[in-house]
Amino acid sequence: MNIKRKYTAIILMILILSLSLLSFSYAEKNSVTISLGGDTLLGDHVGNHIDTHGVDYPWESVKEIFQKSDLALVNLECTVGTTGEPQDKQYTYRAKPETLEGLVNAGVKGVSLGNNHSLDYGRECFVETLDNLDKYNIKYTGGGRNIEEALKPAIWEINGIKIGFIGFSRVTPHVDWYATESRAGIVNGYDGNAKNVIQAVKQAKEKVDFLIVSLHWGTELADYPRDNDVIIAKELIDNGADCIMGHHPHVLQGIEFYRDRPIVYSLGNFVFGAKGERTTQTFVFNMEINKDGIINTNIVPGRIRSGQPIISEGEDRENTINLINQLSADWGTKILADGSILGNIEYVAHNESDAEENDEIENTKNPSDDIEGFEENPMKNNFKFRFDGFIDFLTEYGLQVFIISVVLFVMLMVVVVVKLIR
Repeated sequence: MNIKRKYTAIILMILILSLSLLSFSYAEKNSVTISLGGDTLLGDHVGNHIDTHGVDYPWESVKEIFQKSDLALVNLECTVGTTGEPQDKQYTYRAKPETLEGLVNAGVKGVSLGNNHSLDYGRECFVETLDNLDKYNIKYTGGGRNIEEALKPAIWEINGIKIGFIGFSRVTPHVDWYATESRAGIVNGYDGNAKNVIQAVKQAKEKVDFLIVSLHWGTELADYPRDNDVIIAKELIDNGADCIMGHHPHVLQGIEFYRDRPIVYSLGNFVFGAKGERTTQTFVFNMEINKDGIINTNIVPGRIRSGQPIISEGEDRENTINLINQLSADWGTKILADGSILGNIEYVAHNESDAEENDEIENTKNPSDDIEGFEENPMKNNFKFRFDGFIDFLTEYGLQVFIISVVLFVMLMVVVVVKLIR
């Protein structure tokens, strides 16, 4: 192998290695995608379907959404265990412990227990539910073995961003369901306990970059939230909440943005044995965030069939979007045909280069105002556009480019070593 070829091979190796390292640096995400689902029941009729079809049955259609997200959360509307007796109330739900495997397989990483079904089979089964969630490594909030644990937010650190999840119930069958210093239970979210709820949200926000507050509230089958629920949602945002995740009405309600933060008043049923037209409409609420705020939001409409949320298409999808637009109209929120959401929110830039680009667009003069300046150096602007496009490409496909570059580097290195040995 002559000197010229040897140097050429070395230069190629350096270039490929440099490209791979650059690609890897841009492949690192600086944002987090979060998916929220509504009332999730793994017992009763849904439990029968799971017995027949397996633990993954409820999640077959939506698991792709959750698995693509960095964090998926739902409201667990049942107790999970084998102990206890049904309490004296109209509906009582208990699921088998193995059904939690389906949540894990689908990508669900956290659940809210702050609702009116968590103690359906008594305190013993509630504690068993906590044990089973721990066993499957599913984090929970809104309930615990005592009030300290119940008020503790679930926290994840993903791509350098800390996300917190804390829950409260404004629908409770009996006051003895509430956790105390020495008693397991859920957290009181009613107005009479608002001072403590606000304090808990403040303390949770101190520990995280982005805080999701789960609220079990409202009136069943109502199209709109109660006035006092709207008030408490905004008070919580004023005190640190970054997103309000509402559930309990068993139907979808509208979406409002307040101070650039979403209030999803009701996610409706999700994995649930519902049958009516409105009670079987559902959606997944998605948002992408970074440390500066929310980058974008969207919904994925669905229809519940035999307890299973199935992603909607065609007319059914359009009808759900139209419904949410109707229910959200008073707040200026608009769902587009692709599910993306516009409204009283100023989305943040995806990354620093996006922010710089937006600033440049805002500060750019109209060419007709300054012809001389516009024509001064057209190649400079053209080059910058091409470089930004290259950076965007690396941001989107950095990991793939990194892998390909490493493979090419190794192949070239093998060729060089073989030539040197010969």
